[in-house]
Amino acid sequence: MTLATRLRTLRATKKWTQEQAAKEIGTTTDNLAQIEKGRRHPRLSTLSRIADAYGVDVGELIALEDAAAPLAV
Repeated sequence: MTLATRLRTLRATKKWTQEQAAKEIGTTTDNLAQIEKGRRHPRLSTLSRIADAYGVDVGELIALEDAAAPLAV
């Protein structure tokens, strides 16, 4: 699962609109929309605020799509 997909899923779980989520995170709706579409990569400080807003660890947000799959070298 990609970061963008995780964020959309977490937001849906909270039943927040993008506007509500952006306000909780402390960013703009446009910035959040771009991150959720995978068009923009958030800064570490933004990732931290996102994790806090959704009640998860930053590591959960950026975990590999399938931790059991071997890494390509």
